[in-house]
Amino acid sequence: MDGAKGSALEWALALLRAPGERQGLRQRPLPADGMDVLLGIAAGTMPDQLVEQAWRFGESEADVLEAARFYAREVLFHPQADAYRTLGVAPDASAQRIKAHYRLLQHWLHPDRARSEDDALFATRVNGAWNQLRTPERRQAYDEALRQAAGPVTTDGAVAPVGMRTWRPEPLASHVPSPWRQRFPVLALCGLCLVLVLLALRDVDPPPEAWDDPPREAQAEEGGLDILPT
Repeated sequence: MDGAKGSALEWALALLRAPGERQGLRQRPLPADGMDVLLGIAAGTMPDQLVEQAWRFGESEADVLEAARFYAREVLFHPQADAYRTLGVAPDASAQRIKAHYRLLQHWLHPDRARSEDDALFATRVNGAWNQLRTPERRQAYDEALRQAAGPVTTDGAVAPVGMRTWRPEPLASHVPSPWRQRFPVLALCGLCLVLVLLALRDVDPPPEAWDDPPREAQAEEGGLDILPT
């Protein structure tokens, strides 16, 4: 992305070659030059510009068109974008420029021309941005919301987190498992092993017990019995 300088279309071509840079571009101000040309090419309303810009950058017309649309989808229409960015304008843009960009985007994303479900979603975001800026009163109220908010106000009126991060709720304390619940499987396994050992010991034959009766020789001496030789 370091080689991209100047017009919005040049940034778009650089992003097409390095799509992983989309997050960085979302944090940067929009290019001051050429955003109307980029949107006109994306909308298909400036075929002469498409030919001219393809010749200027030594790219195919298909790649220039794809770059313009990819830049708009990734940098202008992302969920945390405010109304100005969604319409491809700076916060100090004139009402005429805002309206012109809205018309270009509507020409591209109109439901009759939508090519995918994503295009329908982007059209909704563009309409939301336009509704927030289309009159001086609404724009003034939106600007005031931007000044008071901790982060950019998105096209649906929500305040996006600072740094364009997506908020994730912290887990509830009641959902944290107790230590004993975590140890239960280990304790159960140990108990099962102990039972198996006891059962194994019970099945072992006991050692032969000593005879309670004395040997016959001792009985003979005590009773005076004769022991006949065998």
